[in-house]
Amino acid sequence: MTFVAKPLIIAHRGASAEAPENTLAAFRRALALGVDSIELDVQVTTDGVPVVFHDASLQRLTGKRGRLTEKSWPKLTLLRVHATESIPRLVDVLRLTAAARWCRSSSRPVRPSIP
Repeated sequence: MTFVAKPLIIAHRGASAEAPENTLAAFRRALALGVDSIELDVQVTTDGVPVVFHDASLQRLTGKRGRLTEKSWPKLTLLRVHATESIPRLVDVLRLTAAARWCRSSSRPVRPSIP
């Protein structure tokens, strides 16, 4: 008898087909769909805040000029991804996903410690 491993379902930038990519809405939707894992992108602002955002440029997702890494966190809080969702900090995404079994070590679930 041959056994085939169950494929992992990985939400690329969250449920990006249903909500703006790399936003809390996309990650909430991915969790609701029961994915095994979430892929995301992290960059750091000029004032040292890790944020979840894919592109180097802000243009495609926010319609604003400039590079994310040249902006401070307070400036980024004013922007919206596809005019609806804010750019999340990494800590906010980790808090959202902390209750989910999103990280595994061997066969036991591991939950990250978030301050």
